[in-house]
Amino acid sequence: MSMRPGMMKNWSGLYTSVLGAVMAVLLLGPALTGALTGLPQHVTPSRMGAGIALVALAYAGYLVLARTFGPVATSAADAAWLVLSPLPRRRVLRRTVTVLLGISLVGGLVLALGLLSAVGVRDQYAVRLLAAAVLGMSATFGGMAAAVLAQASQAWDGWLPAAIAVVVVFAVLAAVHSSGRSSPGVVAAGASADGWTVAAVAAAATAAVVVRAAWAALERVPAHSILAASTRTGNVATAAVVLDPGALTWIAEDAHWRRRVLRSRPLPSVLRGSRAGRLPRPLRTSLVLAWPEWRRLTRRPGRAALVAASAALPLLAAR
Repeated sequence: MSMRPGMMKNWSGLYTSVLGAVMAVLLLGPALTGALTGLPQHVTPSRMGAGIALVALAYAGYLVLARTFGPVATSAADAAWLVLSPLPRRRVLRRTVTVLLGISLVGGLVLALGLLSAVGVRDQYAVRLLAAAVLGMSATFGGMAAAVLAQASQAWDGWLPAAIAVVVVFAVLAAVHSSGRSSPGVVAAGASADGWTVAAVAAAATAAVVVRAAWAALERVPAHSILAASTRTGNVATAAVVLDPGALTWIAEDAHWRRRVLRSRPLPSVLRGSRAGRLPRPLRTSLVLAWPEWRRLTRRPGRAALVAASAALPLLAAR
């Protein structure tokens, strides 16, 4: 009995997926076991606040990356041909959805480990472990689904940055409270296992609603948005293959200025004309050279704020 080409392709894909999953379990199993056995039981309030701040910042970074890179993207060939075809959008993006689910699963497990490391495991180890896993995966699946909705809807695209800002503010508050007395929020994070269970059920229900809405919105994702996301993802993959991290900076700048008009301004009057001659030559030269840098800083103030805020990360990690 001969097998049809379609059946051969399906069996080959299934074999590859199962083999990859088994190899991942064999390679990551020892590291995961070591991380679980090394979880602390009792954590001081200062360390708990610093750990929660780091987890919140990591989750905010996850949301930023998901929003920056699409997240709905595909290969260059599919983006140029299949996305623009009348084929069902969900069928074309089936592989992309699988990749996003895998990323969300791994990210949720990492987030759960970080949360348990931050708050500790006082009692009922299995219940807290399961609740943390549900909380982490609900957060990552819900965040990825929200990024998909933001790619498909302008309204969600406006709400997602606000949600990221709320997470960052929460991280800042947790970091501030870690340096002083324990706050009610930090104490609630180490609540009983029943409280963790209730939070996990609520998070899972909310994530299920958002994921269902994202699945329905896949048919409405604009083609130009998928093409742009595919271009960014392809550039990142190329930079990773050729080991050129500097290309990531070019990608970020290109994405920022693609739909913006760069306005030029002349030098200040004190640096040109007759008034410039009144200044000492070394000072005038320094100010002229510093003017473009100052203009660049005023155009992108968020970058300087991010660099300044990152100076607090070593302090949080030390706690």
